[in-house]
Amino acid sequence: VSVLSTVFVKHGHSDRSLALCLVNSLSESEMIHAVPKEAVISIVGCRETFKDHDVLKAISIFGLNYLRIAEPSEGVHLAAKEILLMAIDVTSQCKADVEVVVTCLRTMSVALANYSFLSTYSDSMQYTIHEALAYHEILDSETLSC
Repeated sequence: VSVLSTVFVKHGHSDRSLALCLVNSLSESEMIHAVPKEAVISIVGCRETFKDHDVLKAISIFGLNYLRIAEPSEGVHLAAKEILLMAIDVTSQCKADVEVVVTCLRTMSVALANYSFLSTYSDSMQYTIHEALAYHEILDSETLSC
């Protein structure tokens, strides 16, 4: 995990295929909780570098898996905040993909449940989360009507 994390921090933003491979490998690792917070922040930050669907989907899954396993601690707080921001951002970019939106909503839910301070982070974030949850309700009603 530490080698993959280091490679991502040094080279992940320069090559899309490498970034995708590393993020997927880290997401599936049983040691995902050992990914350093600097690497977590770099991984979720690659949504700005590679805005394509595959990368956004991979980092949303990584964020959810990381938050599910990482033990809430002061050292993980910054990473959790960045993961929450990523989930909000990716939700708005991938509205057409129900799977990605649901992953991001689960990520938001886990982040807010484990890191209660995030819920008071800012009014604009609160608005965006409520907007995403409202969108999720629309998805549910459309899915049910199919």
